[in-house]
Amino acid sequence: MILPFKFPGARFSTGIVVLAAITAAAAMLTSPPGFPGGLPGAGGPAGVPADEKQQPAKSESPAAGPLRVDRFGQVASAKFQEKVAGEEALKKDREADEAYYGSLQAPDWDAYGGLKGSGETYGLKATGYYHVETLQGRKVLVTPLGTLYFSLGVNGITVNDTYTQLKGQEDRFEWLPPYEGEYRSAFLNTKDTFSFYVANRIRKTGQTYTSREFYQESISRIRKWGFNSAGGWSPANYSTEFKVPHFPFLPLSEITEAKVDGLKIFDIFAEGAEARINALFAKTLPQNKNNPYIVGYFLGNESDYHRIINDVPKLKASQAPSKRKLVEVLIAKYGTIDKFNTAWKAGYSSFDRLYEEPLALSSSQAISDMDAFLELYLDTYYGTVERLFRKYDPNHLLLGDRWLTTPSNHPKVRGILAKTAGKHMDVISINHYSPQLDRTMLQDVYEKSGGRPVLLTEFAFGTREQGLSAPLLASSEAERARLYRAYVEEAASLGFVVGTHWFSYLDQPATGRWFEGLQGESYNFGLLNVADRPYKTFLSGVTETHKSIYDMVLGKKAPFRTTEAAVRLK
Repeated sequence: MILPFKFPGARFSTGIVVLAAITAAAAMLTSPPGFPGGLPGAGGPAGVPADEKQQPAKSESPAAGPLRVDRFGQVASAKFQEKVAGEEALKKDREADEAYYGSLQAPDWDAYGGLKGSGETYGLKATGYYHVETLQGRKVLVTPLGTLYFSLGVNGITVNDTYTQLKGQEDRFEWLPPYEGEYRSAFLNTKDTFSFYVANRIRKTGQTYTSREFYQESISRIRKWGFNSAGGWSPANYSTEFKVPHFPFLPLSEITEAKVDGLKIFDIFAEGAEARINALFAKTLPQNKNNPYIVGYFLGNESDYHRIINDVPKLKASQAPSKRKLVEVLIAKYGTIDKFNTAWKAGYSSFDRLYEEPLALSSSQAISDMDAFLELYLDTYYGTVERLFRKYDPNHLLLGDRWLTTPSNHPKVRGILAKTAGKHMDVISINHYSPQLDRTMLQDVYEKSGGRPVLLTEFAFGTREQGLSAPLLASSEAERARLYRAYVEEAASLGFVVGTHWFSYLDQPATGRWFEGLQGESYNFGLLNVADRPYKTFLSGVTETHKSIYDMVLGKKAPFRTTEAAVRLK
């Protein structure tokens, strides 16, 4: 199915972008999110978490001025062993890559990333599609062949996040090529958006960049590191072509009538929303319903569910259908304006005023009513999507909508989310950025959802070693490896987590991601850097975990522990 890019905005409000330079890949993915709203412990009014990004300050911010990058897109002031010194060094990387990747041995899994022989050993079912089963008291995913599957995924197998905006920061670059010339494919359909990563690949290979060739090579690499899935923000068309288990998004972002300015939710109470979902699903789902390499579908990513309680009452019904629905619910409950005023400690003269005026949460009853409204919203949204999805695709899993860290960390909000998602989703997906697994949170979600398995759809750790930063910092690449091992192995051992997806394949550019302007993220999130050089020390730890992942899933091996390293993360 065709999924549009999410056009840049304060929280990535959605729009369709057609860019010739990446048409093939862009047609099948949406652009990745920013770091989720808040690290563990963030709080806000009325018992609802605040929606603020809590990120480490950059010592060299694109807006502040001092940061410079060299002709290879590397931070000029950074000193590290793997730094490219000249074009000849990049060309020699072809021989070095052949030796390095040739030395790696991918795990001996089946074509769907599953544990060979596990179907017969444990009596798992072969249904032709990925599904959930209970094995020895553990919730697990099972491949179409009927083998045990733990999803080790990589988000963003695309160069989209490597482009940076040139306009407004031209003086930061030691070198920029002409728009028309041998580096034309390193520009994103405009002379103001450029990828040093793509330019380095052109230097290295001597060939024009193509998204298909890039994806094919990338999949070969991640398989050798022991990954068995293409996570979110990866092109579904290539994943199908190259037979890679993958996780597409439902095209719900195309329904513009369900958007609310300033609040990232799908407004299911918009007039005709159900009919539009039905028409969109009828058009896009049947063509892929028999695709065995689709694990399941995400509804969306990092919605502002935690803001519904506080923010929907402040909206105008003429602009937000959810506000109109809220007023209708309040009228049905209280009957008279006097009873409403008493319960909410308000002073409105009539119910008509509630539609356009902001409502203050001035009483415990008001907060209780909004808790109930959040549950109504989620039950209506998830229930509608589930019913229509099953109508057109009875074969694939519904995987939830990749909750933000903020609502996941708020006990009340996550309880409502888990309860309603558990009624309608096959799996609950969470973008869980944390120094270490929050076992209390995960167990709470599992129990309150009625025992739905959990998929951890984004996590990452970075370092400052090559001049970039990250929201969660390790002191070194070796520590980064230890943190990865501890996170993934503990997740696999819990008995209800069915996969972990690293964010992401490539580092972000030193001067910021293009669609966020001069303040774009510039994080060390990648398995490879801007010069297409892998983080070998980090990846040695990654592969160590992956080769024994099924021992952790089956409880045959204790997970790796790294308490000391986790404590040092800030």
